[in-house]
Amino acid sequence: MKKYWLVLFLIALTSAVWLWGRDLIWTPEKAQVQYKLTNVEGKDMVNTVSATGELSAVVTVEVGTEVSGQIKELLVDYNTPVSAGQVIARIDKESYETLMR
Repeated sequence: MKKYWLVLFLIALTSAVWLWGRDLIWTPEKAQVQYKLTNVEGKDMVNTVSATGELSAVVTVEVGTEVSGQIKELLVDYNTPVSAGQVIARIDKESYETLMR
């Protein structure tokens, strides 16, 4: 007699779980496909690149001079490409002209 009630209980439990699971998975609202429509808009694309760590120059060049003094005008910035003979800085003439007199 106990087996009979156990089998009946298991059948009822399985049926309840199946009906409950079927309602969660398949409902009439989920069965219909719904689309959301909108107008096409043209916008600018933006690319952003980010990095972490230390940056270093590909080529480092030591620049020296035979005349020392205060820099009056700096014509290039860091990592600016330069060519041979290009003026990169102007030295204030007052500092070395006073020594020449």
